[in-house]
Amino acid sequence: MRIKVLLAVLVMAISTSLSVYGAVRPSDKVLIDKAIELVRLSLKDPESARFKGVKVGKENYDHVRGEVNAKNGYGGYDGYDKFFVDLSIKVVLFQREAIKAYQDSIKVNTAALRWYAETTDKPITIDMIKKSEELKITYKERLKYMFP
Repeated sequence: MRIKVLLAVLVMAISTSLSVYGAVRPSDKVLIDKAIELVRLSLKDPESARFKGVKVGKENYDHVRGEVNAKNGYGGYDGYDKFFVDLSIKVVLFQREAIKAYQDSIKVNTAALRWYAETTDKPITIDMIKKSEELKITYKERLKYMFP
């Protein structure tokens, strides 16, 4: 009798936790395989890809990080590049590209402020500069999150 009661309590606890927290987390292997497939689709030579350190995010299991080395358009390997995959929206980001985009955004932002100063009679305000700096910091924080 005690065993039946314990079993019933256990089943109720499991069903309650599933209803509160949603579906059971897929295995890390399934998530990693999906991420690797998406990374391969992003490469010029998917068959040449070599992966290392691929892990599912601790804070969000839709996020997978790792490193990949693959042949470039000239047939040579570029060296390992960190990647970040968000499986919920099927996005793959590579560290080298993300850093270049960050640097380009700073150049564009600076050029926009210069253009504004040169083409209008209005001065660049402190608020404009603060907003520019906030955008830089936000982007840096995102990069640190994706590529720790």
